Amino acid sequence: MNFDFQVKELGIEYGVILGNEKIVFIKCGLLGSLRGYHDKYLKVAKELNKEYGYTVVCSTNPDLGKIDQLQLGINFITNLAKDNNLLNFEIYYMGNSLAGMYGAKYGYLHQEIKKMLLINAPLLKNVDLLLSGLRKFNGDKVVLVYGEADPSFKNTELLKLVSNDKVFVEIIKNADHNFTNQEVIFENLIFKYLL
Repeated sequence: MNFDFQVKELGIEYGVILGNEKIVFIKCGLLGSLRGYHDKYLKVAKELNKEYGYTVVCSTNPDLGKIDQLQLGINFITNLAKDNNLLNFEIYYMGNSLAGMYGAKYGYLHQEIKKMLLINAPLLKNVDLLLSGLRKFNGDKVVLVYGEADPSFKNTELLKLVSNDKVFVEIIKNADHNFTNQEVIFENLIFKYLL
């Protein structure tokens, strides 16, 4: 099991499975692997492509300092879409951990992003910017998922300050930041909350 192809640009690795104009962009947490622990991102990508024909782009999240990795990913996807004649593409974004925070803070800047699933996005740092970004999101929906044992769970009350009827919060019982021993639940989040 593998991606159709892999590319490395500006220190970020991308794994691509080509399909139709619905593009699912999966960005892992800081320093996470392209395929994910036990291939969780690759499994989800393959299933999305098989079941729905979606194009899927998985991306690593190296420590690049203050470089806007969400923007770099959108640039990569825009070029990929152009090169593969996917002219009316739209993006469904799934960001895990720090990548979830990128989506919350900056997703509204990208009109191509129609839906976002943000998993265990840290709520302890830059919370004002995160809440402001969620308030401004004008796509179809954002679902923030937190495990009860995630460090940010105790701060999820802050999300009630977002006055945007497109933003939803879901809590997963007994899940920690990494969904330890709950890989199947993690893999199904995208099907349950993003599609």
